[in-house]
Amino acid sequence: MAIPNAVAVAANIALFLWLFRDRLPKTLVPPAALGVTGVHDPFFRRSLAVLGLALAGLFLSGLGARPLWPVALAGALVLLCAARAAGVPVAGAVMREVPWSLFPFVWGMAAIVRGVEHAGLTTELARFVLGHSGGSVGDLVAAGGISALGANLFNNIPMTLVMLGVLAGGARPELGGLVAATLIGVNIGPALTPVGSLATILWLAIVRRRSIDVPVLQYLRISTITVPLVLAAALAALILERLVR
Repeated sequence: MAIPNAVAVAANIALFLWLFRDRLPKTLVPPAALGVTGVHDPFFRRSLAVLGLALAGLFLSGLGARPLWPVALAGALVLLCAARAAGVPVAGAVMREVPWSLFPFVWGMAAIVRGVEHAGLTTELARFVLGHSGGSVGDLVAAGGISALGANLFNNIPMTLVMLGVLAGGARPELGGLVAATLIGVNIGPALTPVGSLATILWLAIVRRRSIDVPVLQYLRISTITVPLVLAAALAALILERLVR
């Protein structure tokens, strides 16, 4: 995934530099000139350190095939303790800012996955994705495209679970490329719509609570240009990498 990841990031940066070329400043303004002083606050620096350690812990847990939630929970508790020690009142803010309405949404997504499985859609998808060699160019494009489309229809978390069931029936030698294509599809593809990714939904909930409106049409004007191109670039990099091998 290293090369497809690098290509996706490079394509995303290039597209954004082009799309926002008239709005991006030519030079960066120092934080002090903007009246931003928080970067020198000890609590800010401690928070950065804790977040860095949490990120490293999540990465290592992933490499070791260990659950991620203990690392995330430990990082959150350490941050709360650091805030309390610094006299920063965050407990009330956390209770107010957490979008509690999303919890039923997550439970609902799990129900969607079970419904999709009982409806036989997983079996049909498996026949389509694994119908040929399982590692051909067409199969990789199909896995990435179906994952991206399904993520925008059902959200990327249930679509990831559905694709896990689909790929479970594939032969081991074929799974590497199909899993990589699926990961590309469910991570890049859902950015096409505001509801395709749980991360996007959380982000929209946060910015709207800060009175920042992101119109759906404005979002779609950017996403319909960037997402298909970045998705295609990442899948092309994956395919070229496997062909070279």
